[in-house]
Amino acid sequence: YTTIGVRGTDGVAFVTQLKAPDKLIDPASCSHIYTISPGVGMLTTGFPADARSIAQKARQEAAEFRFKFGYEMPCDVLAKWL
Repeated sequence: YTTIGVRGTDGVAFVTQLKAPDKLIDPASCSHIYTISPGVGMLTTGFPADARSIAQKARQEAAEFRFKFGYEMPCDVLAKWL
């Protein structure tokens, strides 16, 4: 799987190239975009169950950070945590 995200001044573009690991898996179901916090999103490629688990953990960490420090968790801090 290969995924690249590019941030512009007024938007974000994601490009994903993947091969389905099995002929029985729909390639469209292997890529998902999740909202972690109002300013942070996450694109995952691979199996949906693993992606949901990682997204839920990222949401928890971002919420705890917001509660402790009073502002949104920066993307680089979240990336280091994951």
